[in-house]
Amino acid sequence: MKLLMLHAERFGYRAQCAGDSGIAHPAHPPESSAAEAYPPALERSPSAGRVEAAVVVFVQVEGGDIERKARLVAKAARNIKWFAGKRSPSHIVLHSFAHLGGDSASPEAAEDILGHLARKIESKGCSVIQTPFGLSFALDIAIHEDPGAKVFKSI
Repeated sequence: MKLLMLHAERFGYRAQCAGDSGIAHPAHPPESSAAEAYPPALERSPSAGRVEAAVVVFVQVEGGDIERKARLVAKAARNIKWFAGKRSPSHIVLHSFAHLGGDSASPEAAEDILGHLARKIESKGCSVIQTPFGLSFALDIAIHEDPGAKVFKSI
């Protein structure tokens, strides 16, 4: 898993179209979907949104990550919580981004791990927004200028 954590003055997103994953979820899952398949953060995420004073995390789930999911999610949540703890954001935004390098996981595995990560961070008392999975987005982001506002982690 790769994490690019950014301390953003603002972050906005607007869905443009289905991405390369072949999976595109609407803002709210269909009635027939199992509740645990969609974390609460995703259910609250419309196809467009904007937040101020957020920690934005671009997350790439890699091919071997599914075998170590529980340990990986716990470690990623600790890293994100550590970064956010230094910044006091209003929200933590998780954004799937399969272009940080390495071998990407399947879309299904990536979506599953991101959902578990969102729930793990929420269980630590943080407000989490997860951009809908499988869509291409227009992004508007302003990053704070301090050197510690951008941190990359490979887990």
